[in-house]
Amino acid sequence: MKKIIIASVLAIVVLVCVLSVGCSKKEDRTEFVTITFLDWDGKIIQVNRVPKGKTPNAPTGLTRETVDGVQYTFDGWDKDFTDLSEDMTVTAVYKTNKRFRIFFILDGETIFTAFSGDAFTTPIPTKDGYVFDGWYSDEAFTERVDVNYVFFRYISEDVYLYAKTVRSE
Repeated sequence: MKKIIIASVLAIVVLVCVLSVGCSKKEDRTEFVTITFLDWDGKIIQVNRVPKGKTPNAPTGLTRETVDGVQYTFDGWDKDFTDLSEDMTVTAVYKTNKRFRIFFILDGETIFTAFSGDAFTTPIPTKDGYVFDGWYSDEAFTERVDVNYVFFRYISEDVYLYAKTVRSE
């Protein structure tokens, strides 16, 4: 009988210890946020679920196809995503490796060429017996262009501008 009591007490002690260890185990209450990485065209590259306040691993080795001679190089993301506190979507940003040209044309001949992104002084052409009347985006002089430096920073193709001259009186 003594053996049964000792065995029962021992079993109870073991059971209490097991339950204590099991109950003292902390519940995992980690909050997670989702970050979605998009490519330049809106296509999903990767979706990560990370603990709140952590910085996710971003996709690497991103490339973009060359189109019409324009090459693109990955330049980062459109938003900072360190220490995430809420769900977020970020988009890949690419820079172009081709600089476009601006041709200034008078009477069918290029009189000046500039490159996008460069600072330059817009030419004012001279022609005997004529007065310069502005730059136009078409040879028929129907679309007048307000020529300025800012315009030429953001072009995505070569630009041809035509000088309109009128007879002086």
